[in-house]
This record gives sequence, C-alpha cells and structure tokens, in this order.
Amino acid sequence: MSPETKLRPRRIRSPGVKKKPAKKPAKPATKKPAAKKPAAKKPAAKKSAAKKAAKPAAKKPAAKKPAAKKLAAKKPAVKKPAKKPAPRKPATKQPAAKPEVLHVPYVGREELIATLARIAPRLAADPIYANESNAPFDAAELERYFETIDGRTTVAHLFSETLQGMIQSVRYSGLLVVREIFRDDKQAMLTTKPALVLRLGQSLVVVGDLVVEGDVENDGILVVTGDLTIRGAYLGPTFDYSLVAVGGTMSVGDVSSSGEILVGDRLEARRVVHLLYNDYSSILPSVKAQALVIEDNFPALGTVETELRIDGTPTAEQLRAIFGANAAVEREDDDDSPIRRLIRS
Repeated sequence: MSPETKLRPRRIRSPGVKKKPAKKPAKPATKKPAAKKPAAKKPAAKKSAAKKAAKPAAKKPAAKKPAAKKLAAKKPAVKKPAKKPAPRKPATKQPAAKPEVLHVPYVGREELIATLARIAPRLAADPIYANESNAPFDAAELERYFETIDGRTTVAHLFSETLQGMIQSVRYSGLLVVREIFRDDKQAMLTTKPALVLRLGQSLVVVGDLVVEGDVENDGILVVTGDLTIRGAYLGPTFDYSLVAVGGTMSVGDVSSSGEILVGDRLEARRVVHLLYNDYSSILPSVKAQALVIEDNFPALGTVETELRIDGTPTAEQLRAIFGANAAVEREDDDDSPIRRLIRS
C-alpha cells in the first residue's frame, strides 16, 4: 500500500501543473508588442530627427553661396552711382551761356544826341513825316528828351519810359536813331525763338535780327534793331497799348493789333494787316499784304501794295475773300472783330 501512497503525492504535483494557467494570465506579457510599438516609434523619431538634422546641414552651404553672390552684385552697384555725377557737371554748365545779355543793350546820352545830329537832315526829308496822320520831324524836341537821360540807359527803358507820353512820331525818330547806333555793332546777331509772348510790363530788345518760328503775342514792348521775321502771326492787344519797333523790315503771316507798330523800312504780311482802335497808331513807310483792314484807327502809311483794302468793319463777304469761302465769318457775342479769331483758327 505504500506504493499508492507514493503515487498520490505525484498527483498532488499535477495540480502544480494547473498553476501554469496562472502563468497564462502572465501572457498579457504579449502586451509587450504594444510596448514594442512605442519602442519602434522611438527609433522612427530618431530617424526623422536625424533627417531633420541632416536637412539644415545641407541648406547651410546652399545659403552661403547666394550670400557671396549678393555681395559680389552689390559692389558694382555702388560703383555705378559714383560715376554718374561726372557727366552731370557739363550739363549744368550748358545753361551758363548768356546770349540774353545781348537783349539788354545800353545807349548813352551823348551817343544818342550825336547820332541824332548826324542823321537829322535825312529824317527831315523823309516823306513819312509829311503824312497827315503823323507829326513833322522835330530834332530839338527829341534832343530835349535825350538830355533827360542820366549818363546811360537801356534801350528798353528808352522806349518804355523816356520816349513815352509823346506822339508816336518822336518814338519813330528815336527808333531810327537807335537803328543807326547799332547798324554796325559787333553785338548784332541772329536770334531765333520758337514763339514769343510778352505780357504787360515786359520788354525785349534784340540787337540784330529776330526770327520767330511761331506766333508773337505782345502786350509789352518789343524792339528789334534789324529785321523781324515771324512765321506765324503778330497779335497785339485789342484795346490797350503795346509797341513793336523794328529798325528794318517786319515780315509776318498776319497782323492784328491796337498798339503801335513802328517799322523803319517795310511791313510785309502774307495775308492780312489788321489795325484797330484809335488810341494808338502806327507808322509804316511801306506796306505789302493781301488785305489791309483799318477799323477805327489812323495809321501813318507810306506806299501800300494790297489786293483788298477795307476802311471800317469788314463784311462777311470781304472776310471770306481774305480767309476762304468756308471761313466761319459770323460775328460772335464777345467778338469785336472776327478777324483775330480767324487768324488764330
């Protein structure tokens, strides 16, 4: 019976094998794969970190190269502006030329008186002074006004102040004296302008010849000792004073003015000479134009060569004869004379 008793303890051990199922709950150690997953993530994070570290390392040399190029590009950019001021210096020197100095000539009292005495016999014989719209030549009267000059004066001041307030025959004589003074002057030159506008109170004196490619609008005083050539029109005021005094010949497209026009030799117009208003007058030894229109004005005229002369207000038919069959000749409300509008059109 003792053997059986020995076997039973072996059976008692078999329940010890049943303890193995107790170990089965330890199988949740299979959860270790879950733990392994984060463990697997860690190396993955390390790899990305390694990659991130590798990327900026690759960018650094790439960033250094363009930085070096930018510096290289800036160097010539700094040098270029340093060279620019050099060509600008001669550009500022160009306006330094002062041809306008020739437009401010001076005349002396003694010079004027001596020249007047020399040409007085010729002026006394000039038929323009015998015109009923002009006064006789008076050398003594002109000399008295020359005597008021203190030493020297500008030609502009001579015509705008010294000789103002008298009849136009004295200013005309003064023009002939000034022309004689500057006839052979070394300052005489050809002056060219694209256009010319002189406002009230402004004056311009040209020693020599003046050529204007466009129009001349003159509400001031313009004196030319030689010839005046205007490719466009000469337009003075309609009811105010202005003066153009030309020692030689005045050649122009059209003329319309109420101011004084004094010409030493001849006035030539390609189309029309229009003189209006009666406060001021003109002295023209010779006139040549397609048409001469005198509206309430009393100029002193020498010889006149014209196809059409109108004394008074022109009719629509006469205006069409001057400006063409399609000209807008109807008088407008603010239009004292359509001639000026037709000249501008």
